[in-house]
Amino acid sequence: MSPGRVFLLTLCSLPGVITFIELLLRLPLRKRVSELAAASNKAIHVIRSPSISDHWKEKAVPRYARQTMALSISLTFYLIVLFMVFSVVFCLMGLVFLGSLREVLELTYNPVTLVLTVFLGTFYALLRKKIRKPESRSSSDYNLPSRILHHIALGNSAVKEMAFDIDCMMTRYLGIKSSSPVFVSGLARAGTSILLEALYSTGSFATLTYRDMPFVTAPYLWSRITAQHRVRESSKKERAHGDRLYVNYDSPEAFEEAFWLTFTDPPYVKDTHLEIQSPDENLSKKYRKYVGNILARHRDSPPRRYLAKNNNNLTRINTIISAFPDAIIIVPFRNPADHAKSLQIQHERFLQRHAEDPFSLKYMNWLGHFEFGANFKPFNVSPRALPETQEEPENFEYWMRYWECVYAFLLERHAADVIFFDYDKLCDEPESVLSRLEERLALGRDSLKEFSANIECARRHVSQQGLPSQIQNTYDLLRGLSL
Repeated sequence: MSPGRVFLLTLCSLPGVITFIELLLRLPLRKRVSELAAASNKAIHVIRSPSISDHWKEKAVPRYARQTMALSISLTFYLIVLFMVFSVVFCLMGLVFLGSLREVLELTYNPVTLVLTVFLGTFYALLRKKIRKPESRSSSDYNLPSRILHHIALGNSAVKEMAFDIDCMMTRYLGIKSSSPVFVSGLARAGTSILLEALYSTGSFATLTYRDMPFVTAPYLWSRITAQHRVRESSKKERAHGDRLYVNYDSPEAFEEAFWLTFTDPPYVKDTHLEIQSPDENLSKKYRKYVGNILARHRDSPPRRYLAKNNNNLTRINTIISAFPDAIIIVPFRNPADHAKSLQIQHERFLQRHAEDPFSLKYMNWLGHFEFGANFKPFNVSPRALPETQEEPENFEYWMRYWECVYAFLLERHAADVIFFDYDKLCDEPESVLSRLEERLALGRDSLKEFSANIECARRHVSQQGLPSQIQNTYDLLRGLSL
């Protein structure tokens, strides 16, 4: 086989090998092997023991035989899953690099493929062990194996679709549905994250957390695979935003956008902006199933309500209502000057971060985070919302204009569909505001009271005096309609 052919074969094999190794480490294979060995040893001991009567042997041996059979079937199933996943990834990569299914199948049975995959697997396992570091939720801290796994799980639509299909097969007969789901959506820096944490702290909701990464389109399957190997506790670390919000593995986060990126057709992500989306019944049906898969992780006990924080949901409010007519959509807002300045600061912060760490840019693209940074894409709510130049978002005036465009759009199109939530009022009167929120969402009395101690005053960036009249009018309307 020519060196060029070996190189192509390496490109086709490596993603499958990495996926195989990562799943192998996460599946409970070692535990099943230990249990199988223990059951076999006990059966042999019973059979050989002269102190155990034949009567008890007749009762015990079939029991151990059934246990051994069940464990053997379980092991076989896991091995089939491993090799099926490797084969699918290998074939997908083969089609990308070779373009012919026939060539891919011929390579599959080539002895060179077997030797190369064993070599790559051994090399990757040793490399993984050598460079492995304590895991962190900051994308820039992800080690090489984690980055490769994220590439495979999030950077390939075919893998995300396949993961979703398998998840749906596993939850097919569970029939779990969400009632009165809650969606938190607004411009970034409006207090959406703290509101998400407050609601999640009640225990009344299920949502995606950092544990669901990177297979976020298969929340049920991934939770089952990683259940035996997950880190039980982890210390909290400040987010990349530098905004005094600390997260760990169990912190809720906006990961559901990966679903919309995968299944929305035609794509809503354009080169310069995000389009406003129209309802699609087929997409709504898939989304209901996806939410059901997330809830299925808690099928034996509450919660039964879905909670999502996703700023991009502002572009698909009608779609969400179509999928869940009883949905409650909360749209936080802040005073325009502070909000605009905060957006500008984060935009500059992430421009630098993306320049220094290309992976963080890919990470944000995979998750649909286009709020600021090198991949900034505004909502196309009006022509005025789009920057006239690439550099314009570095100016405070642009973010003021963008703030007015987005919230004026929401007031005009969706004032009757959403609950406007004043973040500044939350900071000033946390207990009374959260009490009203409890009532509006039909939560238990005082379920948010304890969290009110976690509310810190928002940072004041600029003077609030002398807002342009158009922006002031929009702000006054929002406050008049707020919870």
